[in-house]
Amino acid sequence: MRFRFQGILFSCIFALITGCNSTAPKVVENAAPGALACSVGDQAAGRVIQVEVWRGRDDSLSAYGVGQVCQRLQDVSRQLLTQGVNLRFEVLGSVQIHTGLGRANNNLMQSIQASEGQLKLVIVDAIAQCGDAAGYILGCTPQLGRPVFYVKRHDSCNDRAPEWVIWAHEMGHAAALYHPDAPGLATVPERIMTYMPMPQSSVLVTYESANFAQLGSIVNMPRMHAATGMLPFSAARINAEQLLPLVQEAGPHGVSLGQLAHLDDAALLSLAPLLEPEPTVVNAASTRPSVPVQTNALVLLAELGKGEAQAYVRQYLRRQIGSETLNIRLYGLQALGRGQQRHPTEESLTFLAQAIEEGFWCVGAQQPAQACAALAEAARDALRDAQTKP
Repeated sequence: MRFRFQGILFSCIFALITGCNSTAPKVVENAAPGALACSVGDQAAGRVIQVEVWRGRDDSLSAYGVGQVCQRLQDVSRQLLTQGVNLRFEVLGSVQIHTGLGRANNNLMQSIQASEGQLKLVIVDAIAQCGDAAGYILGCTPQLGRPVFYVKRHDSCNDRAPEWVIWAHEMGHAAALYHPDAPGLATVPERIMTYMPMPQSSVLVTYESANFAQLGSIVNMPRMHAATGMLPFSAARINAEQLLPLVQEAGPHGVSLGQLAHLDDAALLSLAPLLEPEPTVVNAASTRPSVPVQTNALVLLAELGKGEAQAYVRQYLRRQIGSETLNIRLYGLQALGRGQQRHPTEESLTFLAQAIEEGFWCVGAQQPAQACAALAEAARDALRDAQTKP
């Protein structure tokens, strides 16, 4: 495993040094609303897609500039061209800022509606929930066949698939494409639309390429079912013995809660070793699990657990074990709020009510003030979710 760790570290450093190796597109950073900020792709392309871009507040992780967006769309256009999909993207205006677009969940994702003939791209700090799934999620299209999709800001050290793959994958969903595989079944990692996008996920099959011709339109789903023959997979019910391997191998779509909602606290607490600060024997190499794996573990404990599991989550959230756990705890806090809709406990509701104050996190702690503020903000979101009727 030493060589694997070194390989990941090298890839992170390499990404930071090299950046994108393609020619940067011409960009108008402060384009007026509706004006052209950039045009990328084949200028003779028959299919031109106008893109409206949203992101979180200026100081958020998702603070992509229009130049970064144009560059990534250029990558998507170039890669899809090799699959016979000839698209040109026109980004309209500057990137629009919405203070609520930090950590997206199902409710927030309904705030931006689809418009016929215009693709809407929303870049956020994190995606905490996507339909029935929760956890570490790289992208979400709230409704298949609707031209609105959300992507998490790329993290080259934790997100295995290149960013263009994630963007193209979510565009596929916006063009009414399903995954050709599902958790627990054989995956097809070479396909862009695979449930588990990887660096080699670059292939579209014929009917998928054809669907991209409708990108930016509102697609009639029953008609697309008949045309493609592709129906959604239903997640298989998971038993207690299957839980740990499932979480360790879960892909970039988080974990389906429906297949796990029947598990009790004893089963869910089998995930606790994944969150301990020292390596354990939960995996063969006895190395610390990745951030996505730890995130999925904590979210499941928080969202599905009852008294004992929630007590473990509250204890974990108060730990002072380094800045590398901040994002994991932010995901966990919001999941604890959503979990109160399933299994409310007085202890967790009291915890969340206290946690909305920055001093709750900073008293006697060595955490930076910015981290305390982020945790307090996440607690406010969680408390609001806890008080919302399901």
